[in-house]
Amino acid sequence: MLEHPEVMIEFLVPEHSRGSDKPKDLPQFGVNAQALRFMDIALMMIIQLPFGAIPVNVPHPAAFALHKLLIVPRRTNAEKKQKDLDSAVQVLKLLDKKGELSIAQDLLAKFPKPWRKVILKTLTDNRQGAIAEQLT
Repeated sequence: MLEHPEVMIEFLVPEHSRGSDKPKDLPQFGVNAQALRFMDIALMMIIQLPFGAIPVNVPHPAAFALHKLLIVPRRTNAEKKQKDLDSAVQVLKLLDKKGELSIAQDLLAKFPKPWRKVILKTLTDNRQGAIAEQLT
């Protein structure tokens, strides 16, 4: 992670093995990165946004929301769990309002069936069944 008074940059990489709290050393860049489970989702669909004069690649909001919904059941901290759920639902509602929920539908269709089940169950279990229905 790099910190500056105006910005903080976290370096993230996909986690492909058992979880670890230790950062992954990236000596070629001179930084450490945090490995995140299901990070591949965020990398499936990238958009570029301006950050001042610098273009920055970030996950598409649909990828962000689906990633959050997949990790919600794994969270042990109730506050983080609720924050992830709220963020995901808010993003999906905004995509729906903009007429872009089909992006999330298309992305979800590419996920393995167990991931899709977890995401839809997470929504349904948290009184967001209407959104779950829209995604299928």
